[in-house]
Amino acid sequence: MGKIETENHKNLHNQNEIELKRLNEPLSPIKYEDPPNIKNLQNPRNLYAVIFLGVLFMLLFSAFNSAQNMISQIYSQKLNLSYLGNLTLIVVYVVLGCSNIFISKIMDYLFFKSAMFLATWGYVGFLFAGAVACSCEDNPDRVFCSETALVIINVFFGIILGLLASILWVAQVGYVSALCDENSKAKYFGIFWALMLSSEFFGNVISAILLGYLSHFAYFIRLFFLSIVSALLFLLLPNVEKLPEQEIKKPLVEKIHDFFKYFKVKEMQIFSIFCIFSGNIIGFYTGFLYKIVKVSIETEDDNELNQKTAYVFICLGVFEFLGGMFNSYYGDKMNKYVMGTISTLLVEVALLFTMKAYTKKSYTLCFFASAGWGAGECICNSVINVILTTDLGNKIECFAVFKFAQGIGVLIALAFSVMLDGEDPFFYLIIMSFFQISATLSLVYLKNNVRKFE
Repeated sequence: MGKIETENHKNLHNQNEIELKRLNEPLSPIKYEDPPNIKNLQNPRNLYAVIFLGVLFMLLFSAFNSAQNMISQIYSQKLNLSYLGNLTLIVVYVVLGCSNIFISKIMDYLFFKSAMFLATWGYVGFLFAGAVACSCEDNPDRVFCSETALVIINVFFGIILGLLASILWVAQVGYVSALCDENSKAKYFGIFWALMLSSEFFGNVISAILLGYLSHFAYFIRLFFLSIVSALLFLLLPNVEKLPEQEIKKPLVEKIHDFFKYFKVKEMQIFSIFCIFSGNIIGFYTGFLYKIVKVSIETEDDNELNQKTAYVFICLGVFEFLGGMFNSYYGDKMNKYVMGTISTLLVEVALLFTMKAYTKKSYTLCFFASAGWGAGECICNSVINVILTTDLGNKIECFAVFKFAQGIGVLIALAFSVMLDGEDPFFYLIIMSFFQISATLSLVYLKNNVRKFE
């Protein structure tokens, strides 16, 4: 009897050792050959890692989005450089788009965690350039405060940000994809984007508070230090292994060839229309929405204008979060292309409210418009990530194609905003409507014709 108990104790001891060893194992990607009920067996630490990643992005982009949304308005005030904010953003997104052509080769040498940590410093540099420019408001005689010098500084850091941002976003898609299976992608990407884009809420709360009481320089300095803290926190992110299809190493020429090869596929060409549209949304609210708000407010006080603009973006941030959570809950239960169509229809409603806000000069309607832009963008980005990691092969090159197309979309929206500056905003809104209709039609086609990439 004693012998049986001893054996039982040994077996129990061995089982405990095995369980402890399993709990101490590093995070590893979900394998696609796992059984269909993997969703119930999934390691909860993978979900926690996605949530932590979303929180880190939320902190970093609370600083960046706050500045990105206000930079054109701020530069046009005391500096009298109405073009510089949009010019800087155009440079960022042009470089971001172009650098994706060779980004898959760079990712051969970087793990997802180290890639994202490196890339965060591009955002720190962008905010540093903003602080330098705003320091010239009260000291215009400094050697770096000439118009030419400020353009060079902002363009230089815009180029650096564009190069590093392409690394950040490709690594982000790969990181989240490696932590979820086919049945939970909408849930995981929805949670990530809900957290990340809630930065629009927190960033603009910062704007509303700081711009009401502090100088533009003090505002940028505080965002600068927040971005440094956020960047350092990426060191605490758990390491995640790349999936096999993401680790295929080839010479640079072959990598570039693979990048352009995807554009020869009809499905990818049509999907790129939807990706471009996601960029149009970003370009619209960063480079144009503030103009509609300005028209609706009768004030000459810059602080009041900045605060009221921030309130509209706070509303946008709230609905970014709600859109992400909606996709997280329903995305795995619905056809992904139907969910994508919901995002384009939300933007259509936002466009209608924007037109109405302009014609009626109604500040209240700006909030309805921003709600549609926010929810539409978050669902749009979540759906794109799901499609990339399921139907379109889950490869680094596919992620790069998305950011390339999205960069083109941002560039188009910002370029039209600059070219039509001073013209009736109605023309700009009609152009955005064309892209919204094109994106909706692309999803209708893909729903019935897409085939899974090998």
